[in-house]
Amino acid sequence: MTPNSLPDPARSRVVLIGFAQYSHAPDLPAISNNLDSLRDFFLSEEGWGMAAEHCHVIEDATTADDLIAPLNRAAAEARDTLFVYYAGHGILDEALEFFLSMPGSRLHEPWTGVSYRWIRQAITRSRAKRRVAVLDSCFSGKVHAAMGGPSQAVKAQTAAGGTVVLTSARDDRVALAPEGDRYTAFTGELLTVLRRGIDGGSRLLTVDHVYEQVKFALALKGRPRPDRTGSDTCGKTVLAVNPAFTADASDPTPRTPGVSARERLHALADRLGATDAPTGGHGPLSAPPTAANPREKTQQRGSAASAGPAVQAPRIRRPLPIIANGRYRFTAAVGMGGMGEVFLAQDTVLGREVIVKRLHGHQSGSDHLLYEARAAAALNHPSIATVHDVVTDAAGDFIVMEHVRGWPLDQVPSLTRPTVPESVAALHDILDGLEHSHAAGIIHCDIKPHNLILTASGRVKILDFGISSLNESAHREGQIAGTVLYMPPECWAGAAPHATRDIYSAGAVLYQLITGRGVHQGHAFPSSPPPPPARPRELVPGLDAGIEAVMQKALAPKPADRYTSAAHMRSALGRYL
Repeated sequence: MTPNSLPDPARSRVVLIGFAQYSHAPDLPAISNNLDSLRDFFLSEEGWGMAAEHCHVIEDATTADDLIAPLNRAAAEARDTLFVYYAGHGILDEALEFFLSMPGSRLHEPWTGVSYRWIRQAITRSRAKRRVAVLDSCFSGKVHAAMGGPSQAVKAQTAAGGTVVLTSARDDRVALAPEGDRYTAFTGELLTVLRRGIDGGSRLLTVDHVYEQVKFALALKGRPRPDRTGSDTCGKTVLAVNPAFTADASDPTPRTPGVSARERLHALADRLGATDAPTGGHGPLSAPPTAANPREKTQQRGSAASAGPAVQAPRIRRPLPIIANGRYRFTAAVGMGGMGEVFLAQDTVLGREVIVKRLHGHQSGSDHLLYEARAAAALNHPSIATVHDVVTDAAGDFIVMEHVRGWPLDQVPSLTRPTVPESVAALHDILDGLEHSHAAGIIHCDIKPHNLILTASGRVKILDFGISSLNESAHREGQIAGTVLYMPPECWAGAAPHATRDIYSAGAVLYQLITGRGVHQGHAFPSSPPPPPARPRELVPGLDAGIEAVMQKALAPKPADRYTSAAHMRSALGRYL
């Protein structure tokens, strides 16, 4: 197997194991369809193009040897890639060891099944360069501990040896075989990715590409979340050619050679540096507040050299605390954010200006504070404002954040109109930061121009990653949280936060930068979901059709019709820089 290539069908082996009928548990007729369709994929020219004798299907085993013997043979023969799949019921013994159920297994008697240890042994003994195991079964998440034995060190060594394991559910969660569905929930999404590909994805789909897309699709349907174990090298094993791939060479859009996103943003920052400082209020590209939504009007500080997290009127008028934690001396009250009061402060230890956010009384408390702070502090990316510290003292609970100096994107148009390539470059940075946060499982939930700062160094930074935990709390209480002018339609139905929400909001920001108006401009809030926005080229004649297509896909009313990840949207925009 060469890098970035499909497995060599002559030197690879596939073992598909599954049982549709059981004496001790409900039958699973969908598993027969799982096996048939996976086999068809591996034998097809669109898949691996394997010879039939290299793809072993085991669905009528009566003893452990009927399962282990052909698996051992396939593992011994494989030199390129070994792919092992199991679908069916699972059993846990008292020591939480995972067993594969056989058709004749007995409930509460795990020894009548097949211990996953024997499957693991066959896989790890194989001389194949890449090894992939997929388990679509209840309790299959337990195998992630088994892969490494008793210590994390052994687990790491096993993964580095070339094995990646995907399971349909985490830990001891129940996997789904929805009644009436052709396939089990996990394998159905797996087959969809292999057959249809990933829109906006690369030409070849790796294990990690497929896993992330399956996880995304299951989350949209509220189904159990899958899990993955293995090294990054294993995750780069190619599984399929992407049927949805669109080659850049087919894109007729003219390009300017040698002009990067950073150079575009440097040019915009240079123009802004030559202008007067913003005077506050809304620039011409920001949608005005409506009578039904007077709180949408935000208030910014009147200086291009400083910008903190999103703030809302009215300004705080009470006296400032003198110092917090013996370290942070408050110098100015910036305003009121979604979580509490926002201050400009001096870090007296390190001698730097910081932004300090004091939580509202109902938001404060160690559990909430630590939840938000840990999530945000874990993010380390040049397009994300850093969380420096957490403070709890008599004055309240505070989060200390990087003070990002620059121009909020909602104020930029009042100083200089960004070009289309500059707007695309700004979104390129934003999506880069969102890709990092989404990979960490953190959704921003309030992407809007005021939370996006263009720095003098030509970088757009995302502020205020604290909204995500609040939004989850609001969702549980049946409320709508965030900024309605940039919300996708599903928020009005109380949908749980998902990465596609940030993608929609990013599309709304790009739409506003390019067209000069908000996607929901003129719609009364919050009585009902907004109608679809006007087509960008109706507002900007001559706009490239490809850029319009990117915006329309990001702003699709249904989450499943949007870009599947920030990385895919960023890739689609990258060709227009």
